[in-house]
Amino acid sequence: MIVLSYEFVLEKMAIFLKPISGKKSFTAKDSITYTKIWILNGSCGRRHGFRKIININPIYFDFNKSDIRPDAAIELDKIVKVMNDNPGMVIELGSHTDCRGSKNYNMSLSDRRAKSSAQYIKDRITNPDRIYGKGYGESKLINHCECEGNRKVPCTEEEHQLNRRTEFRIISM
Repeated sequence: MIVLSYEFVLEKMAIFLKPISGKKSFTAKDSITYTKIWILNGSCGRRHGFRKIININPIYFDFNKSDIRPDAAIELDKIVKVMNDNPGMVIELGSHTDCRGSKNYNMSLSDRRAKSSAQYIKDRITNPDRIYGKGYGESKLINHCECEGNRKVPCTEEEHQLNRRTEFRIISM
């Protein structure tokens, strides 16, 4: 395990993500996901006023399902609004599974989740070519839940639920 101090200030065109700082222990499987997106008026930069703050959370799926739940529709509707307000925005949806099931099945399931999430948005935005989904299967678990080999770890249903998600990544503005 590596202990790192970190500070991130992420900027890209018309998007400014809140600075993040602190200490965290990272392993090879860790990643950082930050879900507040601030859309700026005019040019990008700290001196410009914020038009709106949008908190976009990952969406979650029921076990072995790829249909959009009502709580997920709320988050997807936020993305629809932002994309309709920003016609140059391109987003990748990354869908994931928990570790239960075979790797091949989980890859297929995550692809179905990515497609259903992307289709929900495509049906509601101008120029639907601006969004696409990608399935990652069980390759990017966000917690300690492992189901295979010597690393089996018993997890609660709530812990598995955290891995059954779709996350959003802005590719361009």
